[in-house]
Amino acid sequence: GMEGSSDSHYIVSLAEAALLEGYGIIRVNQRGCGRGEGLSKKGYNAGKTDDVAQIESYVYNNFSKKIILCGFSLSANILLKYFGEKRTIRSKFFAAVSPPLDLKRACEHIDSPSGIFYRKVFLDSFKNKFRKGVLVAPEHIREHAYNANTMFDFDDMVTAPLFGYKGALDYYKQNSSIHYIHKIKTTGLVIHAMDDPLIPPDTFRSINWKKIPTLTPILTESGGHVGF
Repeated sequence: GMEGSSDSHYIVSLAEAALLEGYGIIRVNQRGCGRGEGLSKKGYNAGKTDDVAQIESYVYNNFSKKIILCGFSLSANILLKYFGEKRTIRSKFFAAVSPPLDLKRACEHIDSPSGIFYRKVFLDSFKNKFRKGVLVAPEHIREHAYNANTMFDFDDMVTAPLFGYKGALDYYKQNSSIHYIHKIKTTGLVIHAMDDPLIPPDTFRSINWKKIPTLTPILTESGGHVGF
């Protein structure tokens, strides 16, 4: 998830449950997160599927030909986009938990009064990484990062230019997994709680899941944001 790590509670609990069932586990940190902090000067974003491809290829060539991918929150969006792209997919199955299918809609929600807690946590974390030099950017972009008070401003003036997008709206449009899920050919689960305080449920209700036979939606009344 955004600013999460391989030590986040949901990753650890999933790994423990899978190990008890006899599965091998590889926990992954996004660029600049967790134990990977400082290894990459460039961060991650909601559509960085090239990293997923490299990880999948590495696991396939070095550990196992039988792969199941699971992503939480922002990484769930990345996974759905990845499986909906025209790529050579090696995984047999996947699960996407609490994905922000529509990034623009999710941003509007987190920038609303009800999202103030998450907004502050995320922005403070990103700003701190720029101050520590974990993330590197030109001075004018760093200044934009320090002055950003909303996620939209941060994405518009920091994320978008760092990754070559025209602005936040272009970034959201190109990377929202809602534009890719109808092209997914690999069997997978999409799990989301309708009381998620970070990602509004209306996007999930608007989708005709029956027209996407490869995906099985599990939409629960409670569970919060990756709080199952």
